[in-house]
Amino acid sequence: EAYNYDLSLEYYFDESDFVAFGFFYKDIKDFFSNNTVETPVTNNGVTQLVDIDQPINIGEASISGFEFSYQQFFDDLPGIWSGLGMQFNYTYLDPSEVPQQNLRPVQSGSQDDANRASIPFDNLPLQGLSENQYNLVGIFQNENWEVRLAYNWRDDYLLTIREVNIGLPTFVQDYGQLDGSVFYRINDTWQMGLQGSNLLQDEVITENQVNPDGLRVFRSSFIFDTRYTFVIRGTF
Repeated sequence: EAYNYDLSLEYYFDESDFVAFGFFYKDIKDFFSNNTVETPVTNNGVTQLVDIDQPINIGEASISGFEFSYQQFFDDLPGIWSGLGMQFNYTYLDPSEVPQQNLRPVQSGSQDDANRASIPFDNLPLQGLSENQYNLVGIFQNENWEVRLAYNWRDDYLLTIREVNIGLPTFVQDYGQLDGSVFYRINDTWQMGLQGSNLLQDEVITENQVNPDGLRVFRSSFIFDTRYTFVIRGTF
């Protein structure tokens, strides 16, 4: 659950050109974590205590930050070049008082939890959030054509607080991806085009944090395929 506070300022210096600043603060509670609970299970008249790993809600924290956006079309350029434009967005996040999300009442690595290799950490960031991220988009647009080339980048982030097989936190390294699209307007109703994602087939590298001081070691490397999609759009 969260209470969100936002303040933004936008300045338009042409019909479709603008710069914008946004500041935000989020007061959050009941984060997701995991806990191991001894639960009695009865089968054929026999009852045994079974350790069940299940999600729970814990703690409170806050996130503050700001956003910057810029868009401009270069209408003053001669001829076909007047269809050129660009967009840029940047976001900065600053979490504080993040609750300990991977501790359990029976801590991993103890005598009561000998089948787990993980250890508790008290310095993990929020899952899925990068401190810095931006995207830069080049645009060409006129009555018939719409072309976009977008580069999206984010710095490292926590993928999961407990990897399922070894119980260690998993991080994703800094990552950028180039996407693009080309659309042609057939008439006032129909458009057809081609979209491509991950055009450069950038490598995604994950790491495990192995001690409370933040030491990380290589875990895995992925290179995902480029994906192309043919699209027909209609408006009625």
